[in-house]
Amino acid sequence: MEQTPNIDPQTGGLIFKQQKIDFQKLEREQEVLRQRIKNEIFDQFPLTGLYKDEPEQQWFPFIKQLMDYFALQEGPRGESLNIIQNKMKKLPNDFPNLLQKVLNLDIDNCNIKDIEIALKQYKSLPIEYKQFEKNKEMIQILQRDINDLYDKYSIKHKTILYGLYDKYGDLEICKQKMGNIIEAKNIQLSNYQNNQKILQEQLENTQSYINYQQLIQYITPLLQEWMEVDQKVGYDSNDKGNDLEEIMQKDSILDLMLFRIGYKKEEIDFYFNINWHNTPGEIDILGLRKLDSYPVVIAEIKARCFDIVYGYKQSGPERDSYKKFVKLFNKQKNMVEIVEIPQNIDCFVLTCIPPNDFKLGFESKLKVELTKYTQSKLEKNQNLDHKYLYDQISPIFKNQISPQAFLEQFPEKILILRNL
Repeated sequence: MEQTPNIDPQTGGLIFKQQKIDFQKLEREQEVLRQRIKNEIFDQFPLTGLYKDEPEQQWFPFIKQLMDYFALQEGPRGESLNIIQNKMKKLPNDFPNLLQKVLNLDIDNCNIKDIEIALKQYKSLPIEYKQFEKNKEMIQILQRDINDLYDKYSIKHKTILYGLYDKYGDLEICKQKMGNIIEAKNIQLSNYQNNQKILQEQLENTQSYINYQQLIQYITPLLQEWMEVDQKVGYDSNDKGNDLEEIMQKDSILDLMLFRIGYKKEEIDFYFNINWHNTPGEIDILGLRKLDSYPVVIAEIKARCFDIVYGYKQSGPERDSYKKFVKLFNKQKNMVEIVEIPQNIDCFVLTCIPPNDFKLGFESKLKVELTKYTQSKLEKNQNLDHKYLYDQISPIFKNQISPQAFLEQFPEKILILRNL
């Protein structure tokens, strides 16, 4: 049954209105989407030669294709660099001087990429600026905390209230204590805001900060223009797009996931962006059986379909053994608890038909490894020792199947949205 959400006026939670779902139709649609990923994406790129189902000989044409792409003068990045370079030369007359003073760069011998890197490495701002940025971050954190504390339906409010009730056992005392906590947070926020005003005044009288701000004002529109092109035509966007709570309803995708393992949505509580306990990382979607709060399903969302294997290994049965527990606010028990995740829990990967064409066809983890060794040389089209590079990277992937093979061999573990 497809479930259309409404808000419960008493609890603020979601109520689902039942509508019939044709699961056979959904599975047929999934098959069509899998074929689209295969034909329109996977088949358009050379194999890497790194995975156990790919011949090593594929490595050399793969690297050649990568180097051809990074021949900047022939590609969209090169066009963008030239356009932005011309725009830089039309900026106000004091721009070259500011560029030299602040970043020690000569406008005739640098481009927007050099400026982007120099800004990331810039460390000459006055100490007040660092304090100002830390203050700004703390103000944002405190404002979020206060909003959550006022919201009686938020997890933070419920968690603190439960802890207070466990300690005092009296609801009125708990409400009073909650008020004290909120008042203390507001005082803390006010102190940070007052300090921020003082720091702002100090910075506005510091010449190095004035120069920096003037440079940023000039260069920010051009940086944004470059970054949009760089992300769009380079390594594709990793943005997940819509809210996960909207994705929950999209294409009845979670209904189909539960259908594959023998459950209905009304039998499951879903939790989103749950952190592993005492170890880095998170689970995108976790499903607990309402009857006994037992974990029955995990789903990882990977906007790039080349990352489906990584998503499955990240939280599926082959995940690291230390990924054993999560901490969450149990909806059925109305309390925070540590939940053990079975090693063999059903795991799915949600991916999508991308809204933009892929320019580089390989998984994000490989991108990270390649960048360690090759980024500057690839972008300057310099010579690479292909064999050395293969010997360094191949051990990471040689025991893993390729995304193409995973799509073909484990279609039941993949769920495809038209968009994320």
